[in-house]
Amino acid sequence: MYKFRNLDRVSNDDDLFMPTEAMYFMDTDLPIESIVNGYQTVQVSGRELATPELNVHESDYYDGGFILNRRLPTREIKVKYLLAAKNSTEFRYSFNLLNQQLFTREVFKFYFRDEPEYYWIGAVSAVEEFPSGVNEGFSTFTITCIDPFKYPKHPYEITGSGTFTITNEIPYYTQPQEITFNYTDDVQNTYIQDGNGHEIFIEGSYSNRDEVTVIPNDPENKYVYYFGQPTPAKLMYISQIQDFAIKKGSTIVTSRNCSVTIKIGGKLL
Repeated sequence: MYKFRNLDRVSNDDDLFMPTEAMYFMDTDLPIESIVNGYQTVQVSGRELATPELNVHESDYYDGGFILNRRLPTREIKVKYLLAAKNSTEFRYSFNLLNQQLFTREVFKFYFRDEPEYYWIGAVSAVEEFPSGVNEGFSTFTITCIDPFKYPKHPYEITGSGTFTITNEIPYYTQPQEITFNYTDDVQNTYIQDGNGHEIFIEGSYSNRDEVTVIPNDPENKYVYYFGQPTPAKLMYISQIQDFAIKKGSTIVTSRNCSVTIKIGGKLL
């Protein structure tokens, strides 16, 4: 009788035969080919040029129109795969395991063999019905990425003080993963500006060797940590923490008597 196997590698996990577009789960660093026997990636689409949405205003009195705004909607990545089994028992087991891998992760990070340094974030949103009455066939599943960008596995760490300019190759406005203030002298109420009209304010008095970390997209919704301990009350209500974003060329301004370390990934489309 078959039992579920979570992380054991299977016989088709040979790099020689691994498709270049094989999809890996970030939490295990394993491709589906290594988990589901008889599974093989055939084709992946949706990773190339993003399709923007334009809001265009046109007038009855003038030729053409003008752009009110442009935005990037969600991105859909479609994976076409082959599943082949020797008999119906092995076929059913492989499909049970494929379902387990795709749907026990509600939202997950994933990457592809031909670009292992960048990952996407998404959830399975559609599946194509597998051919009936056979133990071998082609089908597809679709992953919807709420964020159309891909992110590097190893983010930049940018350190500066006072007023400084971002010189790292960050082509799109990106929200920092962490902002850490290391104090060198007394400071009353800390601030940082992103050069695009957005500011973050931290309440309180700090002195030499104090450390405060801000996590703008904190899943715990604490946002501010003093020496690693959550202190959400220190985030002043006027802070524009969700809008704070930087890219190459951004001019950062921060409080005196402290240095700041910004951990950020240079996202790409």
